[in-house]
Amino acid sequence: MMISLGGDAARHYWLTQGMARAVDVNISEAIQAGAITHEDLGIMVVRCRMCNRATQCTGWLGQHGAGAPELPGFCANKTDLEALRGK
Repeated sequence: MMISLGGDAARHYWLTQGMARAVDVNISEAIQAGAITHEDLGIMVVRCRMCNRATQCTGWLGQHGAGAPELPGFCANKTDLEALRGK
């Protein structure tokens, strides 16, 4: 399935991917393993788009990158992404 995102949606897709990578979650592998669906990913992207802290996320990702023990409390997808760790 190809997902076509433009503008704002693309930014939040990549923020969601970045936050996942920060806690060592590979979204593509999670989808292939059946841990989440494409629809679940879409919901996470929408949740990210509804949050007004994208600038904070970008700054946090710039400082922490991969290997973070947890996501910041302000991440709209914190619970879902951290639950995928190790799956």
